[in-house]
Amino acid sequence: MQVHRFQVEALLVPYVDSIWTFTTETGFSPNDIRTVLPDAKLELIVPIRGTMSSDIHQQKVSLPEGQIMLIGAKVEPAVLSSGPITNLGIEFRPGMAYRFLDVSMAELTNGVYPVGAIFGRMGMELQWQIENVLAIEDKVGLIQRFLIHRLHSLSNKDRLIDAAVSMIQSNSGLMPVKTLCRELGYSKRYLDRKFRERLGFSPKTLSRILRFQSVCNRLMMQQDSIALWKEFSDYYYDQAHFIKEFKYFTGFSPLNYAQQINEIEQAFYHP
Repeated sequence: MQVHRFQVEALLVPYVDSIWTFTTETGFSPNDIRTVLPDAKLELIVPIRGTMSSDIHQQKVSLPEGQIMLIGAKVEPAVLSSGPITNLGIEFRPGMAYRFLDVSMAELTNGVYPVGAIFGRMGMELQWQIENVLAIEDKVGLIQRFLIHRLHSLSNKDRLIDAAVSMIQSNSGLMPVKTLCRELGYSKRYLDRKFRERLGFSPKTLSRILRFQSVCNRLMMQQDSIALWKEFSDYYYDQAHFIKEFKYFTGFSPLNYAQQINEIEQAFYHP
């Protein structure tokens, strides 16, 4: 498996986390759990070669070759299946994809949609343009220009959401929602509604995912759940809460997950 990364245009850096191609010449091993873990990031995926399927939220969907697909922010693990493939991906930063969309993000969470269904005529034009260029670098350029145009034409900056997401991220998801509301001067009910509209899920869910990501990254490095629990005991009420959260986001206990083969996560996050 190979991951190649492309430079993100300067205007998009605050909103786009990464642009990459993912290639496997053999597909996934039968012993591989083939799991993409929740990261609260929305993605645009272009299967350049081959077809991939994704099983998420008890639904199996296909990503057909050549069709630009929008993948809603993942708050549950997704299990992939494919043969030999090359995918082009544009991954947005958590809480930033709303700047390019004029739909409620709650409609997209854990979902997979053709680009034309979300962006309408402009999405169909982008699809046609992508189909008519061969070089991956040219496809990347087309998508980045499309996103810059969307960013300028929508102008839907939400200062409250941007501030709230930044505060949650800067505290690695440890700030209690009650404290977040007090610092921002808004009620929990109002902030929940704004988050569901702009991110697709609540501030609490974003905090849970960021805490989990911190723990999972360290686990992949040391593979010792006891030592990990001692290091991250401040993140959870107790060890039972820690294990319950980990199982929710992976399907495995921390120790069992560390013993699994998950090449796609390894290729992207622990090369």
